Amino acid sequence: MSDLAASDKNGQPCLYPNPQSLGLPEGQLLTDKCFIRTRRYSPWNAYRGGPDLERQVIVQGSVLVFEFEQPVTLTQKHLQRLQSGLGMHREAGLGHVWLEPKLLKTLHPQFPNKTSEHSQATPHSLSKSPLILWLENQRNRQINYQEERELAVKLAHQYRELLVSARKLKGWADKTPIGPSASQWGNVGEAAKSASNDNDLDRRLFDSQVGVANPTPPVGKMSFTLLVKTKIKSKNSLNGLNHPSNP
Repeated sequence: MSDLAASDKNGQPCLYPNPQSLGLPEGQLLTDKCFIRTRRYSPWNAYRGGPDLERQVIVQGSVLVFEFEQPVTLTQKHLQRLQSGLGMHREAGLGHVWLEPKLLKTLHPQFPNKTSEHSQATPHSLSKSPLILWLENQRNRQINYQEERELAVKLAHQYRELLVSARKLKGWADKTPIGPSASQWGNVGEAAKSASNDNDLDRRLFDSQVGVANPTPPVGKMSFTLLVKTKIKSKNSLNGLNHPSNP
């Protein structure tokens, strides 16, 4: 479960330890049944500003198989030693082992079926924390903002095309002012920023008394108010509408 820094009876690093060097009953290591990987490294000591002594360790994930000289049952003392860790440098997290793991008792690893109530719970059945709800809300707002921005850009292109067509129909020069002025568009943008909700925005833009858009169209024509309102309602949202400045 973590690297193991074993040592022999003389305190020297040992990469193929016997059980008694690890504090277990006397026996031998069955190397033909083991899976052992090793490495060596020198951890950096920030206090001294240099490396510590080299460590030679058995890499985590290795499998050690011991055969005891006599059939024995591990005592409470042995189990406590296993629980506290084996070998050297246990204070640094080394030496954590797993005794006789069930998944290695057969030729092929077997994993138990998760039948507990907790394991059967699906993500949708678990209650969401306030942080998750806030993150989801931020994501949805970002998606809605992007969609509304794309709609605003599309309407801006259509609006420019309508202005060009109107100038051509009248035979006017390209720079001749037509349609709402830049200041009027500024009033529309200010109303959108100041509105507290959809109904308030609708009132600020389209109300016949205080709305910034003139609701009275020429005879036989669709009003600018109705045109914008139709476009907005086709998106089914009034939040985040950004009109471009008058071209």
